[in-house]
Amino acid sequence: MMACFQIAECRFNFCKGTKKIGNTKQKPDKWRKSIKKEALKTRNEGARTRAIQLKNDLKHLSRLLHFLLTGERI
Repeated sequence: MMACFQIAECRFNFCKGTKKIGNTKQKPDKWRKSIKKEALKTRNEGARTRAIQLKNDLKHLSRLLHFLLTGERI
């Protein structure tokens, strides 16, 4: 769901950046670059969040496994 909103927002911003030159609409390069950079940043933040969550889950599972096997808490 979040990805859908990000794509819609990205497309909205991309369309907002159009300007009419002659008879055709053209998107300036700086808009294209900033949108690409923003999309990459958003994707990297999502990946970082998932990696941190996985690391925490793994830590909790290893503690649980240790407790179940030995009966002592870490």
